[in-house]
Amino acid sequence: MGQRAKINSIPSLQHLSTSLCKFADLTGLLLDEAHTDIRRTLLWLREDRRRFWKTQCWQRREQYVQAKIALSSRQSLERSLAGTPSSCVDEKKQLARAQKHVEEAELKYKRTNAWIQTLEKKQSDFRALIKGLAGMLSIELPNARAGLGRMIDSLEAYFSLVPPETDPPPPVADLSEPTKLPPVTQPLKSTTTEADETSEADSPGEDGGSTS
Repeated sequence: MGQRAKINSIPSLQHLSTSLCKFADLTGLLLDEAHTDIRRTLLWLREDRRRFWKTQCWQRREQYVQAKIALSSRQSLERSLAGTPSSCVDEKKQLARAQKHVEEAELKYKRTNAWIQTLEKKQSDFRALIKGLAGMLSIELPNARAGLGRMIDSLEAYFSLVPPETDPPPPVADLSEPTKLPPVTQPLKSTTTEADETSEADSPGEDGGSTS
């Protein structure tokens, strides 16, 4: 049994094919932008922030050590000069500030590593989620558009065929007006000529005798 299809508009199929193409292009562009943003953020965290805070940790520890040495030196100097330990308020404040800076850098460094791990996990989840969509964009949509193209070509070729010439149908009688019948002609009466009448008069009678 043959398959049948009801086609109302070939331009509708062309519009569908164009819409699928636009959808594939726009979706692919958005996915590429998302991948680019994730990679750029990961690169910024790994190469910039982590390296920066790692360097800050090392530098601030050095500053803390210097502040601690300064405090110890001031206390020794005051003890040797005055014989009593000094309060060394400024040195103690500098040491406390240096310690706070070290703790801040270490915390930022740990948070940066945590953000890198979180984003790497999110990137892996994102790739798994869009795997089906990526397959549809790269395989299914091109196949669908190719099928629509073949369908459109077949339909256009079908509609371009010239139908065979046929005799025009006989005219249909108009029943709204009375039918006019042809006039009835009377049969022609047979006529006798003079020659026929003469031959009858000259013919012998029934008894074979002639009249006197």
